[in-house]
Amino acid sequence: ELFDDFLSSSDASVAALSAASDALDFEGAASRAHRLRGALLSLGANRAADAAREVERIGGLVATKTPGVAAVEVVG
Repeated sequence: ELFDDFLSSSDASVAALSAASDALDFEGAASRAHRLRGALLSLGANRAADAAREVERIGGLVATKTPGVAAVEVVG
């Protein structure tokens, strides 16, 4: 049942994440990635959750830093 719930909401979650990214709403993208990561972790989809965590991290950096600083921190 948990998997069915995820499937029914995942399209909307990914669409919201994509829309936030397209709108350059990095804070919104980070927030949506965070929610998606939680759902993925509850399913045991750890690799996908790791990818969502990285989107969340990068979105948070870009939202809170100047572009040059964020780029340096993302690249490492």
